[in-house]
Amino acid sequence: MKLPDAIDNIRPSVVQFSVMIKGARKGQQFGSGFIINSDGHVATAAHVVEQANALSSIGHRVSIGLAYPNLDSVEMGNVKLLTMQNCFYHIGAEVIAMDVINDVALLKMNPNPFDSPTPSMIKIGDDGPGPIPLYKECTTSTKRPRDGESIVISGYPLNSPTLITTAGNLASSWASTERVIINNGNTTTVTTDIYLADVSVNPGNSGGPTYSLEDGCVIGVCTAYQNAPLMYTDQNGGQVEINARPVGINSGLCVVSPISNILAMVDVEMAKHK
Repeated sequence: MKLPDAIDNIRPSVVQFSVMIKGARKGQQFGSGFIINSDGHVATAAHVVEQANALSSIGHRVSIGLAYPNLDSVEMGNVKLLTMQNCFYHIGAEVIAMDVINDVALLKMNPNPFDSPTPSMIKIGDDGPGPIPLYKECTTSTKRPRDGESIVISGYPLNSPTLITTAGNLASSWASTERVIINNGNTTTVTTDIYLADVSVNPGNSGGPTYSLEDGCVIGVCTAYQNAPLMYTDQNGGQVEINARPVGINSGLCVVSPISNILAMVDVEMAKHK
Protein backbone atom coordinates (compact mmCIF):
# COMPACT_ATOMS: atom_id res chain seq x y z
CA MET A 1 0.00 0.00 0.00
CA LYS A 2 0.95 3.62 -0.33
CA LEU A 3 1.12 5.38 3.02
CA PRO A 4 -2.02 7.55 2.50
CA ASP A 5 -3.99 4.43 1.56
CA ALA A 6 -2.75 2.57 4.65
CA ILE A 7 -3.82 5.47 6.88
CA ASP A 8 -7.26 5.66 5.26
CA ASN A 9 -7.61 1.90 5.75
CA ILE A 10 -6.81 1.95 9.49
CA ARG A 11 -8.46 5.28 10.39
CA PRO A 12 -12.00 3.92 11.08
CA SER A 13 -10.52 1.24 13.37
CA VAL A 14 -8.58 3.60 15.66
CA VAL A 15 -10.30 4.91 18.79
CA GLN A 16 -9.41 7.70 21.17
CA PHE A 17 -9.47 7.53 24.96
CA SER A 18 -10.49 10.89 26.41
CA VAL A 19 -11.46 12.35 29.77
CA MET A 20 -13.66 15.28 30.68
CA ILE A 21 -12.09 16.85 33.75
CA LYS A 22 -14.50 18.43 36.22
CA GLY A 23 -14.81 22.14 35.53
CA ALA A 24 -13.02 21.94 32.18
CA ARG A 25 -14.72 23.07 28.99
CA LYS A 26 -12.82 20.68 26.76
CA GLY A 27 -11.89 17.01 27.01
CA GLN A 28 -8.32 15.74 27.04
CA GLN A 29 -6.97 12.76 25.14
CA PHE A 30 -4.72 10.35 27.02
CA GLY A 31 -4.54 7.15 24.98
CA SER A 32 -5.38 5.24 21.84
CA GLY A 33 -6.84 1.88 20.89
CA PHE A 34 -8.28 0.01 17.94
CA ILE A 35 -11.31 -2.11 17.09
CA ILE A 36 -10.53 -5.82 16.86
CA ASN A 37 -13.83 -7.27 15.65
CA SER A 38 -17.53 -6.64 15.07
CA ASP A 39 -18.28 -7.97 18.56
CA GLY A 40 -17.10 -4.56 19.72
CA HIS A 41 -13.78 -5.63 21.21
CA VAL A 42 -11.16 -2.89 21.49
CA ALA A 43 -7.44 -3.40 22.08
CA THR A 44 -5.29 -0.95 24.00
CA ALA A 45 -2.40 -0.84 26.47
CA ALA A 46 -2.97 -2.05 30.03
CA HIS A 47 -1.53 1.15 31.48
CA VAL A 48 -4.09 3.19 29.49
CA VAL A 49 -6.87 1.21 31.20
CA GLU A 50 -5.22 1.71 34.58
CA GLN A 51 -5.11 5.46 33.94
CA ALA A 52 -8.77 5.42 32.87
CA ASN A 53 -9.73 3.57 36.05
CA ALA A 54 -7.82 6.07 38.19
CA LEU A 55 -9.53 9.02 36.49
CA SER A 56 -12.98 7.41 36.80
CA SER A 57 -12.43 6.67 40.48
CA ILE A 58 -12.15 10.38 41.29
CA GLY A 59 -15.27 11.30 39.35
CA HIS A 60 -13.98 12.25 35.91
CA ARG A 61 -15.89 10.99 32.86
CA VAL A 62 -13.82 8.72 30.63
CA SER A 63 -15.01 7.58 27.21
CA ILE A 64 -13.89 6.03 23.94
CA GLY A 65 -14.20 8.25 20.90
CA LEU A 66 -15.04 6.93 17.44
CA ALA A 67 -13.89 9.51 14.92
CA TYR A 68 -16.16 10.81 12.19
CA PRO A 69 -14.29 11.40 8.91
CA ASN A 70 -12.89 14.86 8.33
CA LEU A 71 -14.71 16.45 5.39
CA ASP A 72 -13.39 19.65 3.90
CA SER A 73 -15.88 21.94 2.17
CA VAL A 74 -18.05 19.35 0.49
CA GLU A 75 -20.00 21.06 -2.29
CA MET A 76 -22.92 20.32 -4.59
CA GLY A 77 -22.89 22.77 -7.46
CA ASN A 78 -22.07 26.16 -5.94
CA VAL A 79 -23.45 25.33 -2.48
CA LYS A 80 -21.11 24.41 0.35
CA LEU A 81 -22.77 21.65 2.35
CA LEU A 82 -20.46 20.73 5.18
CA THR A 83 -17.08 21.08 6.75
CA MET A 84 -16.47 18.55 9.52
CA GLN A 85 -13.29 18.33 11.54
CA ASN A 86 -12.24 16.44 14.69
CA CYS A 87 -15.76 15.20 15.56
CA PHE A 88 -16.26 12.10 17.69
CA TYR A 89 -19.04 9.77 18.73
CA HIS A 90 -18.31 8.95 22.40
CA ILE A 91 -19.16 5.60 23.86
CA GLY A 92 -18.56 3.63 27.07
CA ALA A 93 -16.61 0.40 27.43
CA GLU A 94 -16.05 -2.36 29.95
CA VAL A 95 -12.73 -4.07 30.63
CA ILE A 96 -12.78 -7.71 29.57
CA ALA A 97 -9.19 -8.75 30.26
CA MET A 98 -5.83 -7.25 31.17
CA ASP A 99 -2.32 -8.59 30.67
CA VAL A 100 0.00 -6.34 32.67
CA ILE A 101 3.03 -8.47 31.82
CA ASN A 102 2.66 -7.69 28.11
CA ASP A 103 0.99 -4.31 28.82
CA VAL A 104 -2.14 -5.01 26.75
CA ALA A 105 -5.85 -4.96 27.55
CA LEU A 106 -9.11 -5.95 25.91
CA LEU A 107 -12.31 -3.94 26.28
CA LYS A 108 -15.81 -4.21 24.88
CA MET A 109 -17.70 -1.16 23.72
CA ASN A 110 -21.01 -0.65 25.49
CA PRO A 111 -23.23 -0.35 23.58
CA ASN A 112 -21.60 -2.12 20.65
CA PRO A 113 -21.98 0.24 17.66
CA PHE A 114 -22.04 -2.75 15.29
CA ASP A 115 -25.31 -3.84 16.94
CA SER A 116 -26.85 -0.37 17.10
CA PRO A 117 -28.85 1.58 14.52
CA THR A 118 -25.95 4.03 14.25
CA PRO A 119 -24.90 3.91 10.58
CA SER A 120 -21.46 2.50 9.90
CA MET A 121 -21.04 4.50 6.66
CA ILE A 122 -21.51 8.14 5.69
CA LYS A 123 -22.18 9.59 2.25
CA ILE A 124 -22.60 13.30 1.50
CA GLY A 125 -24.75 14.00 -1.54
CA ASP A 126 -24.49 12.55 -5.03
CA ASP A 127 -21.45 14.69 -5.85
CA GLY A 128 -19.75 14.16 -2.51
CA PRO A 129 -17.22 11.49 -1.55
CA GLY A 130 -18.28 7.85 -1.77
CA PRO A 131 -19.39 5.94 1.33
CA ILE A 132 -16.86 6.48 4.13
CA PRO A 133 -16.78 4.01 7.04
CA LEU A 134 -17.36 5.56 10.47
CA TYR A 135 -15.95 2.50 12.23
CA LYS A 136 -14.76 -0.95 11.25
CA GLU A 137 -12.74 -3.87 12.57
CA CYS A 138 -9.08 -4.01 11.65
CA THR A 139 -7.27 -6.89 9.98
CA THR A 140 -4.47 -8.56 11.92
CA SER A 141 -1.45 -10.72 11.23
CA THR A 142 0.27 -12.95 13.82
CA LYS A 143 3.13 -13.78 11.46
CA ARG A 144 6.39 -12.53 12.95
CA PRO A 145 7.43 -9.53 10.85
CA ARG A 146 10.87 -9.19 9.30
CA ASP A 147 13.51 -6.79 10.56
CA GLY A 148 13.50 -3.70 8.39
CA GLU A 149 9.87 -4.09 7.33
CA SER A 150 8.06 -0.80 6.70
CA ILE A 151 5.55 -0.19 9.50
CA VAL A 152 3.17 2.53 10.60
CA ILE A 153 1.73 3.68 13.96
CA SER A 154 -1.46 5.73 14.27
CA GLY A 155 -2.99 7.28 17.36
CA TYR A 156 -3.76 10.40 19.36
CA PRO A 157 -0.49 11.57 20.99
CA LEU A 158 0.14 14.80 22.86
CA ASN A 159 -3.56 15.57 23.45
CA SER A 160 -4.13 15.68 19.69
CA PRO A 161 -7.80 15.90 18.61
CA THR A 162 -6.89 14.48 15.21
CA LEU A 163 -5.30 11.20 14.18
CA ILE A 164 -1.51 11.40 13.98
CA THR A 165 0.47 8.85 11.99
CA THR A 166 4.21 8.19 12.01
CA ALA A 167 6.05 5.68 9.85
CA GLY A 168 9.40 3.92 9.88
CA ASN A 169 10.89 0.45 9.99
CA LEU A 170 10.91 -2.51 12.31
CA ALA A 171 14.20 -2.31 14.17
CA SER A 172 13.90 -5.81 15.66
CA SER A 173 11.22 -8.48 15.73
CA TRP A 174 13.21 -10.56 18.21
CA ALA A 175 13.61 -8.08 21.06
CA SER A 176 12.66 -8.63 24.69
CA THR A 177 12.17 -6.56 27.79
CA GLU A 178 12.07 -7.18 31.54
CA ARG A 179 9.05 -6.09 33.54
CA VAL A 180 8.85 -5.99 37.32
CA ILE A 181 5.55 -7.41 38.57
CA ILE A 182 4.44 -6.76 42.17
CA ASN A 183 1.77 -9.14 43.49
CA ASN A 184 0.78 -9.22 47.17
CA GLY A 185 4.08 -7.64 48.10
CA ASN A 186 6.12 -10.15 46.11
CA THR A 187 8.32 -8.83 43.30
CA THR A 188 8.92 -10.90 40.18
CA THR A 189 10.94 -9.98 37.10
CA VAL A 190 9.46 -11.37 33.88
CA THR A 191 11.03 -11.33 30.40
CA THR A 192 8.53 -10.69 27.60
CA ASP A 193 8.67 -10.89 23.81
CA ILE A 194 8.39 -7.51 22.07
CA TYR A 195 9.05 -5.83 18.75
CA LEU A 196 11.12 -2.66 18.55
CA ALA A 197 10.13 -0.10 15.93
CA ASP A 198 12.24 2.75 14.60
CA VAL A 199 9.20 5.04 14.73
CA SER A 200 8.71 8.25 16.71
CA VAL A 201 5.88 8.04 19.27
CA ASN A 202 4.83 10.14 22.25
CA PRO A 203 2.52 9.97 25.28
CA GLY A 204 -0.98 9.29 23.98
CA ASN A 205 0.21 6.84 21.32
CA SER A 206 -0.05 4.07 23.90
CA GLY A 207 -2.59 1.44 22.86
CA GLY A 208 -2.63 2.45 19.19
CA PRO A 209 -2.11 0.00 16.33
CA THR A 210 1.23 -0.82 14.78
CA TYR A 211 0.60 -2.08 11.27
CA SER A 212 2.38 -3.20 8.12
CA LEU A 213 2.62 -0.72 5.28
CA GLU A 214 2.57 -3.55 2.77
CA ASP A 215 -0.92 -4.88 3.53
CA GLY A 216 -2.32 -2.72 6.35
CA CYS A 217 -2.52 -5.65 8.80
CA VAL A 218 -2.05 -4.82 12.49
CA ILE A 219 0.99 -6.63 13.91
CA GLY A 220 0.99 -5.22 17.44
CA VAL A 221 0.04 -2.66 20.06
CA CYS A 222 2.15 0.44 20.66
CA THR A 223 2.89 0.38 24.40
CA ALA A 224 5.80 2.77 25.06
CA TYR A 225 8.94 4.37 23.78
CA GLN A 226 12.33 3.29 25.05
CA ASN A 227 14.18 5.80 27.16
CA ALA A 228 17.80 6.65 26.47
CA PRO A 229 19.93 8.13 29.28
CA LEU A 230 20.65 11.84 29.06
CA MET A 231 24.44 12.10 29.45
CA TYR A 232 26.77 14.94 30.34
CA THR A 233 29.15 15.77 27.50
CA ASP A 234 31.95 17.24 29.61
CA GLN A 235 35.09 15.36 30.61
CA ASN A 236 33.48 13.97 33.75
CA GLY A 237 30.70 12.25 31.79
CA GLY A 238 27.97 10.37 33.59
CA GLN A 239 24.18 10.46 33.46
CA VAL A 240 22.21 13.60 34.24
CA GLU A 241 20.17 13.37 37.43
CA ILE A 242 17.57 15.61 39.04
CA ASN A 243 16.95 15.12 42.77
CA ALA A 244 18.96 11.87 42.56
CA ARG A 245 16.72 10.56 39.78
CA PRO A 246 18.30 9.68 36.38
CA VAL A 247 16.97 11.71 33.46
CA GLY A 248 16.07 9.98 30.21
CA ILE A 249 14.95 11.10 26.76
CA ASN A 250 12.90 9.51 24.01
CA SER A 251 15.32 7.23 22.13
CA GLY A 252 13.15 7.12 19.00
CA LEU A 253 12.54 3.38 19.47
CA CYS A 254 8.97 2.29 20.09
CA VAL A 255 8.04 -0.81 22.13
CA VAL A 256 5.37 -2.94 20.42
CA SER A 257 3.51 -5.82 22.05
CA PRO A 258 2.74 -8.52 19.43
CA ILE A 259 -0.91 -8.74 18.38
CA SER A 260 -0.96 -12.43 19.41
CA ASN A 261 -1.23 -11.25 23.03
CA ILE A 262 -4.52 -9.50 22.25
CA LEU A 263 -5.91 -12.28 20.07
CA ALA A 264 -5.25 -14.80 22.85
CA MET A 265 -7.54 -12.78 25.13
CA VAL A 266 -10.16 -12.55 22.38
CA ASP A 267 -10.09 -16.35 21.99
CA VAL A 268 -10.66 -16.84 25.72
CA GLU A 269 -13.55 -14.38 25.70
CA MET A 270 -15.19 -15.95 22.65
CA ALA A 271 -14.85 -19.43 24.17
CA LYS A 272 -16.89 -18.29 27.18
CA HIS A 273 -19.88 -17.58 24.96
CA LYS A 274 -19.87 -20.76 22.87
